[in-house]
Parts: sequence; C-alpha cells; structure tokens
Amino acid sequence: SFKLKNRLIMKRIYIYLTTILTVLLASCGEEENPQTIPYAPCNFVINTRGFQEYLNSPFTIGAFVKDKASFESKLTNASVVKVYDFPNWASEKHGFGGVMVINNNGSLVAYDLCCPNEDNASIRVLPNNDFKAKCPKCKSEFALLSGGAPVSGPVREKLQQYRVNNNGNGEYRIMN
Repeated sequence: SFKLKNRLIMKRIYIYLTTILTVLLASCGEEENPQTIPYAPCNFVINTRGFQEYLNSPFTIGAFVKDKASFESKLTNASVVKVYDFPNWASEKHGFGGVMVINNNGSLVAYDLCCPNEDNASIRVLPNNDFKAKCPKCKSEFALLSGGAPVSGPVREKLQQYRVNNNGNGEYRIMN
C-alpha cells in the first residue's frame, strides 16, 4: 500500500511537471511583430476607397510621412510609390520614422520607414519599383514582399512590421 501510494504521488508529480514544462515551451515562440527599432505608437486608418485609393491597386506602395516634399525628393526608381502627408490629428500615431503600406497582390502589409540598423527616425529606407527598400546611410536593403527581410548590407534585423486590420469598406487600421 505504501509503495502504491508513493507511485501515485510520483505519477502526479511527473504529470504536473510535464504539463508546466509543455506550457512554458509553447509560450516561447516568436513574437508576431518583434520590436526592431525604438518603440513609437502606430495607430491610424487609411481608406483605399477614398483618399488612399491608390493602394487599392495590387503592387503599389504608399509612404506616410510628415515631410512629403523632402521624402519624395529622395526617391529614385519609385513610380509605384505614392507619398502622403500625415494629417496632424492628435489621435493618430504614425510609428517611429513614418510608415509604408504595400499592396502585395491584394493583401496590405505595413512597415516603419526607419532602418533597424540605424535606429534613427530621420534615417528612413527608400522604397522602389523592385519592391525593395534601401537605407541611404548604411546601404542595407530589404525585401518588401518577403516580410521586410534584409537582403544586403550590415543590417541583421528585418523592418519593423505593423499590424493591418481590415475594418471593411476599404478602411484599414495600421497599428502596433
């Protein structure tokens, strides 16, 4: 009886420890959008049936910045890129260095424009017609249709990605 009781206790301890270990290991997966640049809130709405109708077309890029003319002047080989000024609404937050939204054949993806190698809001990657974005300072290049992964240069992290929620009727909320 004593051996049987010890055996049951050991079995319960084993099951308990196995369950805890399984839960801990299952929760150690990668974050959906790991932070690759200094944190800045991102929360704004675009309307692909209204002002941002351009992004309704497949394989287009919209860049949302505070200094439209300056950013546009730095773009080369970028006829697929349309630059938008941020509205100055206090309720809207536009990430660390501005945001680019890509229509990847009908699915919208959003990235911060800040180069993760530089971590400086004023050093922004420049998207182009090859659906890559290049940092003008460190020369790192990122594949915009492949999760913002680095393809060349000294950078080791991908672009900071933001969530894109479809609100319906052509409205999308970009957020972290």
